[in-house]
Amino acid sequence: MAIASESVIGASLPRVEGHGKVTGRARYAADVQLPNALWIRVLHSTRAHARIARLETAEAMALPGVVQVLTGADFKMLTGAGIRDLPILCRDRVRFVGDAVAAVAAEDPDVAEQALALLRVEYEDLPAVFDPEKALDPQAPVLHPDRASYQGGPEPNPRLPNLQSTVGFSKGDVESGFAEADQIFDHTFTVARSHQAYIEPRACAVNVEPDGTVRIWSSCKVPYKLRSMMAELFELERDKVVVEPVSIGGDFGAKGPVGQEPLAYLVARATGRPAKVVRSYVEELQAGQPRHGASIRVRTGVKRDGTLVAREMFLTMDGGAYAGLKYNGQLILPSVTRGLGPYNVPNARLEARWVYTNNVPCGIARAPGQPQVVFAGESQMDLIARALGLDPIDFRLRNMVQDGDTWPNDAKVQGVSARPTLQLARRASGWNEPLKPWRGRGVATSERGIGSGTSGLIVSLHSDGRVTAMSGVPDIGCGVFTILGQILSERLNVPLESVTVSSGNTAQALPDAGTGGSKSTYSVTVAAQAVSSAINRELVALAAQRLECAPEDLEPAGQGYQVKGSPASNVSTTDVIAELAARSGGVFEAQAPGPGREDRAKQWCSVACVAEVEVDPETGKVTPIKITMAVDAGQAINPRLFQGQVEGGMMQGLGMALMEALPTEEGQVTALHLGDYKIPAIADLPELVSVTLEDAPAPGPYGAKAVGELGCIPVAAAVANAVEHATGVRILSQPITAELVRAGMAAAGRA
Repeated sequence: MAIASESVIGASLPRVEGHGKVTGRARYAADVQLPNALWIRVLHSTRAHARIARLETAEAMALPGVVQVLTGADFKMLTGAGIRDLPILCRDRVRFVGDAVAAVAAEDPDVAEQALALLRVEYEDLPAVFDPEKALDPQAPVLHPDRASYQGGPEPNPRLPNLQSTVGFSKGDVESGFAEADQIFDHTFTVARSHQAYIEPRACAVNVEPDGTVRIWSSCKVPYKLRSMMAELFELERDKVVVEPVSIGGDFGAKGPVGQEPLAYLVARATGRPAKVVRSYVEELQAGQPRHGASIRVRTGVKRDGTLVAREMFLTMDGGAYAGLKYNGQLILPSVTRGLGPYNVPNARLEARWVYTNNVPCGIARAPGQPQVVFAGESQMDLIARALGLDPIDFRLRNMVQDGDTWPNDAKVQGVSARPTLQLARRASGWNEPLKPWRGRGVATSERGIGSGTSGLIVSLHSDGRVTAMSGVPDIGCGVFTILGQILSERLNVPLESVTVSSGNTAQALPDAGTGGSKSTYSVTVAAQAVSSAINRELVALAAQRLECAPEDLEPAGQGYQVKGSPASNVSTTDVIAELAARSGGVFEAQAPGPGREDRAKQWCSVACVAEVEVDPETGKVTPIKITMAVDAGQAINPRLFQGQVEGGMMQGLGMALMEALPTEEGQVTALHLGDYKIPAIADLPELVSVTLEDAPAPGPYGAKAVGELGCIPVAAAVANAVEHATGVRILSQPITAELVRAGMAAAGRA
């Protein structure tokens, strides 16, 4: 029999989980129906900073259908991903408008909502602080007087009690570098907080089974971290906590391990009934964990010929009322160092501070910290280029790091491709083409590492020739199961339709670090490569037996094996799989772990963005015309999914650039639905062009690197630079609204 096939690597195949989502058959945490389940609703604080003087629950408890009312007096534990400073329900004080004060568990959600209105709370207002710089003043109110007792995170600073955490590094001698400079540029930029704007609000359901097993369905993207946190928080055996897989309706960093699961568990444990929490979008915006707002000062020393000699950056991030929704600053350090740019700067220093305020607590968002600092660093690069009379791209290329250099954080990396990526963006964008009046182009560039984390895979071969794979990675919509299926099909030489990949619960699947940090494709493909290599050894040995030859005399041929030099002597892989499974009692199983965090690839990924905009001289409105993105993200295993990640990131970056801001007044979020919190719609989008650097060094199987976070990082800086090119007005804050542009033009006499 003749065997032939086409490679599925590099094919734009539809996502395997897509059909269930568009038909409504995919199951999310909110869809989980458990018999006799209770619904939980949370009462949120209306004060930014206050003591809870009195909390009356009797009237709510008396409402028919109410089963339990919980307050902070019912438990003492604090939770958090890094610093454990976050109460499940507040005990003695609230620290922001939206803080969780009490919870009601009832037979249905409407009754629970009615009961919230019957809770009586009296507050004693305390001084509040909303500006992170003012929060660091020695006279500012101390928001966490018990900070020294919190677990996790850095040691508290007695001189700066409202400091959540701080990180920094230095390279060379910065003061000597500035002394050597011919000109020093000093600017301060501000970035508004912004929401991740995922479609699905956070939700969870918890059941405590008769044998003590705690079973959780959650929109959390890191199920194994959630399992560990719940076990530690409530002193449970880790194996007794099982997190079940569900689809997750978007994440963009926000759906970490800290959610409503502890509250649902407490209700389930106390009542003996399953408990369920589904947040409203008002709650998501009022009490979620948005991207940090920031103030960023950048000083750069440069020679007359455009050579960078020194750069320092000082960041003050508004951490909000709690630090527990994000990991500690050391884990975010690689992101914020990117503000210094992919440049060969001999003398560099960075200091970043996260500060407690009485604003909504901030957390992790796509490429955490990096879009903010790149907005500042790349905006100033254009200011310098224009002051020196240099083309912005030429100025960047003059200073671009190359192999053999060290990056600003002193890291030594391999396969540096920042320069060719920027050159590719120049060509693809038509950088030197003439523009109409009131149009401008701007450029920004950055880089990001290839994430890595535990990501094991269990592959089973079945007697009917099927291949099934179980992963612990959750489905958040980025297509990782499709990628896994393509790689297993390719490496095992079997038809794609015979491969099924699914997510297992934390008791079945091998541990997985969860989705985030641009790790999924690299980590799961390394695991798939390892397990398929082990399986192929068994398949080759069995195929050799069937064809009566030595294993070394075989060669792959399409979806099977053939004897070298004798194409007619062949056998299909499906037949060999069926026989191997039959000999193993019906199923043959193999497994392999993926790379750990310590196995992070040395190469980095580069990105360069060119934005073309048009500005209305009467109103200041900025209309994006074209966004060109050049990426060095390795080879696309699935170009359609790859393109979706790039374009999705571009859209998110455009939203942050022009419209996204989570506004507050005295700590109260004033955009409480997606009608007020503006994100880009299709009508807002310009022409989107993305191009990929070919043949760049890549560590993953089939040349894969990482693309998940690249697209959103440089857009805002490129837009700001384009606005200045079009108007001659520099906007130092983000988002770049029509009001800011109009005011800047008026001040410059250009309106």
